[in-house]
Amino acid sequence: MNFFNPLGFLGLLSLPIIIILYTVKQKSKVRSVSSLYLWQKIQTDKSGTSFFKRLKNNPFLYLDLLLALLLTLALTEAYIHREPAGGSMIIVIDNSLTMQAEDVAPTRLDEAKKQACRLIDGKSPDKTVSVVTLN
Repeated sequence: MNFFNPLGFLGLLSLPIIIILYTVKQKSKVRSVSSLYLWQKIQTDKSGTSFFKRLKNNPFLYLDLLLALLLTLALTEAYIHREPAGGSMIIVIDNSLTMQAEDVAPTRLDEAKKQACRLIDGKSPDKTVSVVTLN
């Protein structure tokens, strides 16, 4: 697997930030209640809220981490380079007026033709190559 934009891996820095945001302890407000019977279960659960327990029981954390990983992979523009499976190849060359620009010497069209010739010369004789021009 190759990457067009390896700087996209800087998106992995968002993973520890997401984890830190999920583990920040929120301040609870002190309130008066008439009976402690209903609050006994909450008190016992609250005593066991350690760092890892907060991470373990939170499915939204896992969804956020997965989303951050997928976005990072999208930012890196990953691709898999492989040769065509079949014995034929089609080369499409743009033949419009914009290809007459001279930002590439002598013109873009001539450079595209040279690259197409290099591709054709690099193929074995048993493979079929078709060249198509588009206006």
